[in-house]
Amino acid sequence: MNKNLKGLHLKAFFLLILSSCSLIGPSEDPRQSLNKKLVVESQLELSNHLRSLGQDYVNNLGKGGMISLSSRSREYLVQLHERITSNNELLFQSYSKPTFFIVNEKEPFHFSLPGGIYFISKGLIRRYLANEDLLVAVMASEIFRSEKGVYEKKVIVPIGTVDTGQILSIVRLPVSMRAEVNKWTYLLMKRSAFDPGALLNLIQLKNKNALDFAATVGNISTISREEFNFKNFLSKTSNENDISVVEKNSSRGFYSLRRDVE
Repeated sequence: MNKNLKGLHLKAFFLLILSSCSLIGPSEDPRQSLNKKLVVESQLELSNHLRSLGQDYVNNLGKGGMISLSSRSREYLVQLHERITSNNELLFQSYSKPTFFIVNEKEPFHFSLPGGIYFISKGLIRRYLANEDLLVAVMASEIFRSEKGVYEKKVIVPIGTVDTGQILSIVRLPVSMRAEVNKWTYLLMKRSAFDPGALLNLIQLKNKNALDFAATVGNISTISREEFNFKNFLSKTSNENDISVVEKNSSRGFYSLRRDVE
């Protein structure tokens, strides 16, 4: 075999090896791949389980346990949801169609479930949500939780019926996780052109009336810690050291919602 032909064969051999390597690419550790798959499956399982418990809760409340909203109020809540998600499209590249339940109970609480399912009590709206930005602070925090699956996995023994106390204990977060949710809520509100100072106002309202929110947080002493953590976050955020609630008129949709719960 002459030298030229031998050289061509060697070149072809090395090209074949290089092509094979480029097609195969860097291989992923099978253990990492399995762990990722297990995390996704675990999150999906948790989401499905929480939605199932939410349906049990709704069934347990019945029609009498819910406030019937006017079409105007429902449209208003959907518009708020759309404004928050569309102005934060990098975070919410896709999101669930929202479903809102106004629970006919005097105790103040709010929570969400995966898949865009939101619950706000009549007592919270009447006694604590005096303006639109306070309502937005509630909604933004729950939109973040629902869309990003911010829930703790807990051991739950199915009993067939779920009441308010039980569902609140299931979706309850420790103060460290609430601190992270509050940071994101602040950013969601700011990017949506709502007053983020309302979030601090909401936390302070909860702290001053801690006993009213015992079912929501569990240990009421954690609310003061939550306020401290959020103020600490603000102190480290540029131009937010002197944050305050901007007084402005709420929209007609907000007052329509208020009338529905009176």
